This record gives sequence, structure tokens and C-alpha cells, in this order.
Amino acid sequence: CISGEWSSLSICEKSITACGRPPKVPHAVIIHQRYQEVFPADSEVQYKCEDGYATEEASSSKSIFCIAGNWTEGPMCRPSTISGSNGSEIQTQITTINNCGRHPTVEHGDFVEIAEMFLRFRCNIFYRRVGPEK
Repeated sequence: CISGEWSSLSICEKSITACGRPPKVPHAVIIHQRYQEVFPADSEVQYKCEDGYATEEASSSKSIFCIAGNWTEGPMCRPSTISGSNGSEIQTQITTINNCGRHPTVEHGDFVEIAEMFLRFRCNIFYRRVGPEK
């Protein structure tokens, strides 16, 4: 501060070895990770396929890594299949459930609308929603 004014203001830039947000993967969610906009080199992010979906390796989860500023390739979650006794593939059946039980807890957020088939929530101040609001 010189004569009542700041002389110059520093800026902060993302390191070239850091990664931005991990890619969105259809039919998958990131697990065990708090929200971040920048990830340091060698960070690991684990995806879990939605129920009824699996990766190419028939696994329900797969990790990606931040290497030199880029994410490694993410999983492809495809509808899972079950092999029948005669070797043919049978598609997984989907059953509709109309009662989801107790409402989940949304850390740093509150529900603003509660209906029979959906919940709508909003994040508290200074927090940003990741994923659907409904």
C-alpha cells in the first residue's frame, strides 16, 4: 500500500500439470470426491456406473487419473447383461419402485420441493450444485 493505493495485484493461474473438472460420463457418477474445480497432478477420480450399467470390463466402477494436465480415458457405462444358462445374453429387467423411503440428506443443501416421485433441492450460500437439482 503506497499513498493509500495498492501498487499491483498478483494473479493466480492454474498449474500446467493440474487438471480441470473431470469429464462427465453418461450413466455414471463420481464417488468419494468432494467438489473441486482444479485437481493436482496424479489425482485419482473414481466413477461408479448407475444401477443396471457396467463398464466394458463388466465392473461397476473405474478410476481416471490426472497426468500432465489431462485426464486419462474415462469408463463407458453400458446396460449390463446377464449370461443365461445356454450362453445367450439376457437384458437386465428394470422394476419400477414407487416408494423410495426416507429422504436422503444433502450436505450443505436443503430441499425446496418434496413430491411423491421427486425431490428438488438447492445448495446453501457459497456452495454450487453438482448434478441434477431434481
